[in-house]
Amino acid sequence: MKFGCCASVKLYDKVAEAGFDYIEVPGGELAELTEEEFEAVKEHILAGPIPCTAVNAYAKAEPKMVGDECDDEKTRAYAAHIMARASQLGVKTVGIGAPGIRKLPEGYDSKKAWEQGRRFLEITAEEAEKFGITLLFESIHKYACQFVNHMDEAYRMVEELNLPNVKLVMDYYHMKPMGDDIFDVEKYMKYVAHLHYSGLGENWSRPQINEDNYDELVKIFASVKALGYDGTISTESDNSRFDEEGAKALEIMKRAYAASAKSLE
Repeated sequence: MKFGCCASVKLYDKVAEAGFDYIEVPGGELAELTEEEFEAVKEHILAGPIPCTAVNAYAKAEPKMVGDECDDEKTRAYAAHIMARASQLGVKTVGIGAPGIRKLPEGYDSKKAWEQGRRFLEITAEEAEKFGITLLFESIHKYACQFVNHMDEAYRMVEELNLPNVKLVMDYYHMKPMGDDIFDVEKYMKYVAHLHYSGLGENWSRPQINEDNYDELVKIFASVKALGYDGTISTESDNSRFDEEGAKALEIMKRAYAASAKSLE
């Protein structure tokens, strides 16, 4: 298993120093960098000790995935911009979570939203394919957005699209508030290519991984390993106290992973 950290490009050195295998940077941040800033970031990462293999947090508030403001041209332009930059960093997967682009007014036509979301992913996948990048779609809990809240829905979307470069990221933080079973995941593993995990705090906050998460992580690792998964997992947590909490979070994940192997013996 490879252990990564979702973090701002500004935290690259600290993520590397903490011992993570790779950094996963936010697409919304990547998109907003000036050309000069991006070149500096690219140079720094490519010369650094760990790779940037993934992008999370695809966008902030634009382009809209669903709703009356979604626009195919804006979707394609943004995707082309992100994928071009991501490929220069060595990114292999781009996660499409981004609750800010998935908000809907109450009563919005669910069938219309589904077709809009499907079209958004089709266009984005076309741009990603040009650079050999795989999209990872995920469910987002209902307290953050109103489109694709359950893992079953994300699975159905990927199944319907049936595109070789559209897979799933399984984010346990989003599954738990929706009552999705985080241990009975065999159905989803057909498409799962990456995992996200964090604590679950008050007001749906994402505290950094701590000892309270250890037992759950052991069970999570055991459940996916029993199904043949031994890929990548990133902590997607609040990094405001990364200096104090980052390395410890990694140590807990690695210890839980080792314990899960013993539980399967």
